[in-house]
Amino acid sequence: MIIHGRRSFTIAWLAGLLIVVPILVDLALRGTRAAVTYLAHDSFYYLAVGKNFANLGRFTFDGTRPTNGFHPLWQVCVAMVELARAKGGWSDLANLSLVVVICALIVAAAMVVLGRTLIAAYGRLSPLFLLSIMGLVGAAVSLCHPRFGTMYTFVNGMETPLALLGYALTLAAGLRLNSSPRSGALLGAALAFLTLSRLDHAILVGVLLGLLIVRAVILERNTLRPLLYAMAVVAGVLTTEAIVAKSLWGGIVPLSGIAKSTFPHPKIENILRLWTVPSEDTWGRLAQLYLP
Repeated sequence: MIIHGRRSFTIAWLAGLLIVVPILVDLALRGTRAAVTYLAHDSFYYLAVGKNFANLGRFTFDGTRPTNGFHPLWQVCVAMVELARAKGGWSDLANLSLVVVICALIVAAAMVVLGRTLIAAYGRLSPLFLLSIMGLVGAAVSLCHPRFGTMYTFVNGMETPLALLGYALTLAAGLRLNSSPRSGALLGAALAFLTLSRLDHAILVGVLLGLLIVRAVILERNTLRPLLYAMAVVAGVLTTEAIVAKSLWGGIVPLSGIAKSTFPHPKIENILRLWTVPSEDTWGRLAQLYLP
């Protein structure tokens, strides 16, 4: 039995603090307006929908028509923040700072979960973990150039922090998968969390479950039953989300996804166009789509 050293756990928690502390210092030094330098453009869409939910009691962007053009988990978080602001009465700028801090805390939680997962897998955690893009590197760039630094990439007022946490939780649950149905249910919960953080991750989750089932058939048949539990949890959560989306907004796919694609009618030429008609951001976009 490997006894995990206190030093490794300290590194994991320090990695989380390196996300939060520099941002708190930056906001304290530059004031609440500094929060704007962290937020992506689309974050204000979430904020507008959240404010309308707090004031009108429904998810709408223009105050009239309902919308589902968002990833649900982060939109619910923003709506709760806006409800708290409506009751607390603090300013919009202060609210932006609060959103940035919440994003930082979620990314920090993802770092801690990832660190503790690596400790469980290898028995220790190298100090080099602090040099990850969300560790010392991110902390340094955050203080020097937050608008274009790595913290802007992750602490952006959008669904990114929750997706990172979903990946970390999925890795942790996947490494703990065994013959216990509970381990399968936990994996399913992590995968459902990941999907609700970004709905297009449903494709990734399906592929991952398929690969795990193939691996179970070949190597570890005792994990087949837990994997069925995982599939049941994911299916139950996504079915519930689809029913809610259909009843509230008339469709199960976000409007933004439909607007940017040919769903539900896939066209291969849209994929080929990335290669045959290159643009300035073609390679960066391809990297975003396929490298993860």
